[in-house]
Amino acid sequence: MVKIISFLQTFTIILVVVGHSFVGKAAEEPFVETQTWIYSFHMPMFMLLSGWLFSYKNKDNLSGIKWFGKEGFVVGKIKRLLVPYFLLSTVAFFVKAQFSQYAVRPIGFTFDDYLHQLIYPYDNAMGHLWFLPTLFFIFMIVVCINKLLKKIPMPILQGIMLVVFLIVSLFFKPLQIKILNVSGILYYLFYFQFGIIIERYGIFERIGKSKIHVEAFVLFLLSILLLLVPMFFGQKQVAALVGIGFSVCLGYIYLHHNSHFLDHLNGASYTIYLFSWFPQVFCYQVLMKFFEVDGLLLFLLSCITGLYIPWFIYLYETKGKKTALRTCLRFINGMKL
Repeated sequence: MVKIISFLQTFTIILVVVGHSFVGKAAEEPFVETQTWIYSFHMPMFMLLSGWLFSYKNKDNLSGIKWFGKEGFVVGKIKRLLVPYFLLSTVAFFVKAQFSQYAVRPIGFTFDDYLHQLIYPYDNAMGHLWFLPTLFFIFMIVVCINKLLKKIPMPILQGIMLVVFLIVSLFFKPLQIKILNVSGILYYLFYFQFGIIIERYGIFERIGKSKIHVEAFVLFLLSILLLLVPMFFGQKQVAALVGIGFSVCLGYIYLHHNSHFLDHLNGASYTIYLFSWFPQVFCYQVLMKFFEVDGLLLFLLSCITGLYIPWFIYLYETKGKKTALRTCLRFINGMKL
C-alpha cells in the first residue's frame, strides 16, 4: 500500500511543477487546457494523501494524539509546515521586492506588504505556499473534532465528519474569505477527511484489484469531459474525485508493470514543493525576459529545473555528514536535525 502512496506523491508533485511551468506561449491556447486539467484535481489529491498518511500514522488513536509538549502534535506541525512557510516566504519576499518591476504580481517593499503576504497566503510572494498554513489549520481542526467528540464511535464520527465537510466544501467555498485562506480550509477539509476514510477502509486496495487499464482510460476521458460541459453544482468536487481516481488507477498500472522510472523521486516531494519556485522563477524572469527563451523550450526547462534542482537539494540534505548548510536546509524543510 505504501508503494501506491509513494507513486501518488511523486505523480502529484510532478503535476504541481508542470502546472507552474505554463508561462509565455505555453500559457496560451491550446496548452493552457492541460494546466486547467491539472488544476482540477492535483491539490485535492495532495490533501487526500495528507489525510491518508495522517490516519496511517495514527491508526485508531485519532482522539488520543498529544497536543502540546516538545514532541506534541502542534509543535511538530509548526516545525513541519509553518516554519518553512515563514522562512521561505521571507526569503521570497525580499527577492521578489527587489525585482518587483519584472514580476507578474508586483509587491511593495514595506512591512505592511510583508505582513499581508503572511496573513493572506494566496498573496504570498511564493504563491503556492498557501498549501502549508491551510494544511496546518486542517490538521488542527480534524484533531480537535476527534478529541472533542471521542465518545462517538470512531466509524460513525468519521462518516459524519466526511458528510459535514462535503457540505461545507460545497456551500462555503464561494464566500471567498481570503484571510488565512479560510475558504481554502473549508474547501479542502473534505478531501483530507476522505483520505482518512480511504485509509481506514482500504479503498485504494479495492481499486487495485479491478480492471485497472479500462478504469484508468474511462476516468481519464471523464476528467476531460468534465472540463468541457457547462458548470454545474458540485462540479469541482466531482472533477477532483475523478482526477484522483484516474491517478490511483495510473499508479496501479505503474506498479503492475513493475516500473521504476519515477522511483528516484520518492521521498523528495516536500522538498520539491518548497524549493521549485526558485529555479522556475529564474526561468520565467531571466530566460524568458532577458534571453527571449519561450515556448516549448522554456516549458521544458521550467519543468526539469523545478523538479531536479530541489531533488538535488533533497539528496544533499538527507545524505552525508552533518554540516551547517545541511542542518540549515533540514531546518527550513521541517526535518529532524
